[in-house]
Parts: sequence; C-alpha cells; structure tokens
Amino acid sequence: MLIETIIATRETTHGVYREQASLAQNLKRLLRSTRNWERLDYYQAQSIEAFCDKLSRILNGDMNELDHWRDISGYACLVLKELEAQIGGDKQPEVPNAKMPVSMKKAPEDAPLNAPEFLLKQMEEDLKNELDKK
Repeated sequence: MLIETIIATRETTHGVYREQASLAQNLKRLLRSTRNWERLDYYQAQSIEAFCDKLSRILNGDMNELDHWRDISGYACLVLKELEAQIGGDKQPEVPNAKMPVSMKKAPEDAPLNAPEFLLKQMEEDLKNELDKK
C-alpha cells in the first residue's frame, strides 16, 4: 500500500493531521502543567499522553472508530495492571529506570492551574503563528 493511500485512509478515521496534532499537543501541555504530573510514574504519564492522542482522533476524526476506544481502554488496563502489582502483591512491577512508587513521591508546590487562561494563550499563539505564515 502506498503511503499516500495510508495517509488518506487515516484522515477519515483520525482527522486532518495538523488539527489532530494541535489538539493532542495542547491537551498534553495542559496536563503537564498540573500539580501531580511530576509525581506520575513513567507508565502512567505515557498512558495519559496516549489518551490525549486517542481523544484528539475521536474529536477530529471518526468518533465511532472502535479502535480509538479500544486503545484508550487498553492503555488504562496497562496502568491498572501495574498499580495492582504494586498494591495487591508482594512483587513490584519490573519497570526499568522507573521513578519511585507514587506513594513515596514528593508533592510539588500546589500552585493552582488556570486552565482557561492557558488555553486562551495557546489559541492566541496558534492564531498569531498562522497569521505570520501568510
């Protein structure tokens, strides 16, 4: 299959790449600015970022594409499996270079997040960048 065919097919399920990528990156940027982000273990952060990718595909592409919803469920199950191994059993999950378990992590400063201001600023920057291109 030619790459052009794959790209055209994905656009029907995932949406226009530029729009999907913009939403995914804005969601990730917003989530990284929250007070608990730095306390997440690698596998938790990765799953949350994957959720953002899948959510942006749902909101920009085919909202009824089963794989988007299956993928979100799968990433959630992977986190659940890791947490159950930590909490419910004697054996700790084997995660190379993992951070300390959640219960041992130091909480960062609890500065409140002003999400609407953040989103407005990002939208203004995106608009300015688009206008500068023209």
